[in-house]
Amino acid sequence: MKRLIQTIAVTLLVLFFAQAQAGEFWGSRNSNKYHYPDCRWAQKINTANLVKFKSPEDAIKAGYVPCKVCRPPVASSSEMKNNFCHTFAQLQMKDVEERQGCCSWHGGVCGCDEVTGRAVCCDSSLSPSCGC
Repeated sequence: MKRLIQTIAVTLLVLFFAQAQAGEFWGSRNSNKYHYPDCRWAQKINTANLVKFKSPEDAIKAGYVPCKVCRPPVASSSEMKNNFCHTFAQLQMKDVEERQGCCSWHGGVCGCDEVTGRAVCCDSSLSPSCGC
């Protein structure tokens, strides 16, 4: 029973330690690579040359590139989410801008006539100038 409790405690400590380091990346003053702390190459870094980064962005700003062995991220998940949302919003704006003139006198664009390849206006007329 005592052995089981010790095993569980060690397992929990290892999991906690791994989660605590999930946002940390290591590099060496003697190279231009950054790694996950558990990467075999990160383990070989002399402590005197160890450089720690809180995010991939910090490592990249310092001139480091991701290790090809452990493949750390190029951007943090929050940064990737922000970039995705920004790009998606830009695409939506572009689509609205492109269609703004289409059917503007006919209630806007409400569909597409696949036979003619023309935009269908909300008053059921076909756009004379816009395709779909």
